[in-house]
Amino acid sequence: MHRQHGVVLFVALIAMVVMSLAGVALIRSVDTTGSVAGNLAFREASIPAVNMAVEEAVQALRDAIAQINPG
Repeated sequence: MHRQHGVVLFVALIAMVVMSLAGVALIRSVDTTGSVAGNLAFREASIPAVNMAVEEAVQALRDAIAQINPG
Protein backbone atom coordinates (compact mmCIF):
# COMPACT_ATOMS: atom_id res chain seq x y z
CA MET A 1 0.00 0.00 0.00
CA HIS A 2 2.82 2.43 0.81
CA ARG A 3 4.41 1.75 -2.57
CA GLN A 4 1.25 2.98 -4.30
CA HIS A 5 1.45 6.32 -2.48
CA GLY A 6 5.01 6.75 -3.74
CA VAL A 7 3.93 6.08 -7.33
CA VAL A 8 1.08 8.58 -7.09
CA LEU A 9 3.49 11.20 -5.72
CA PHE A 10 5.91 10.55 -8.59
CA VAL A 11 3.14 10.77 -11.22
CA ALA A 12 1.85 14.00 -9.66
CA LEU A 13 5.37 15.46 -9.73
CA ILE A 14 5.77 14.59 -13.42
CA ALA A 15 2.35 16.13 -14.18
CA MET A 16 3.34 19.35 -12.39
CA VAL A 17 6.61 19.56 -14.33
CA VAL A 18 4.77 19.07 -17.62
CA MET A 19 2.20 21.75 -16.74
CA SER A 20 4.97 24.16 -15.68
CA LEU A 21 6.78 23.68 -18.99
CA ALA A 22 3.52 24.20 -20.88
CA GLY A 23 2.93 27.43 -18.94
CA VAL A 24 6.41 28.74 -19.72
CA ALA A 25 5.94 27.90 -23.41
CA LEU A 26 2.58 29.71 -23.43
CA ILE A 27 4.04 32.83 -21.80
CA ARG A 28 6.93 32.91 -24.29
CA SER A 29 4.49 32.48 -27.18
CA VAL A 30 2.30 35.36 -26.00
CA ASP A 31 5.36 37.57 -25.48
CA THR A 32 6.62 36.83 -29.00
CA THR A 33 3.19 37.48 -30.48
CA GLY A 34 3.03 40.85 -28.73
CA SER A 35 6.39 41.95 -30.06
CA VAL A 36 5.49 40.84 -33.60
CA ALA A 37 2.24 42.81 -33.41
CA GLY A 38 4.16 45.85 -32.14
CA ASN A 39 6.66 45.61 -34.98
CA LEU A 40 3.84 45.29 -37.51
CA ALA A 41 2.08 48.37 -36.09
CA PHE A 42 5.33 50.36 -36.24
CA ARG A 43 5.90 49.31 -39.84
CA GLU A 44 2.36 50.19 -40.86
CA ALA A 45 2.68 53.61 -39.21
CA SER A 46 5.98 54.37 -40.94
CA ILE A 47 4.85 53.55 -44.51
CA PRO A 48 2.99 56.86 -45.17
CA ALA A 49 5.96 58.90 -43.93
CA VAL A 50 8.34 56.95 -46.15
CA ASN A 51 6.05 57.34 -49.17
CA MET A 52 5.86 61.10 -48.62
CA ALA A 53 9.66 61.34 -48.31
CA VAL A 54 10.12 59.40 -51.56
CA GLU A 55 7.66 61.65 -53.37
CA GLU A 56 9.45 64.76 -52.10
CA ALA A 57 12.82 63.34 -53.20
CA VAL A 58 11.47 62.57 -56.68
CA GLN A 59 10.05 66.09 -56.97
CA ALA A 60 13.37 67.59 -55.82
CA LEU A 61 15.19 65.60 -58.50
CA ARG A 62 12.72 66.73 -61.16
CA ASP A 63 13.18 70.35 -60.10
CA ALA A 64 16.98 69.99 -60.19
CA ILE A 65 16.85 68.44 -63.66
CA ALA A 66 14.51 71.19 -64.85
CA GLN A 67 16.96 73.85 -63.64
CA ILE A 68 19.88 72.15 -65.39
CA ASN A 69 17.99 71.44 -68.59
CA PRO A 70 15.19 74.03 -68.93
CA GLY A 71 14.14 72.78 -72.37
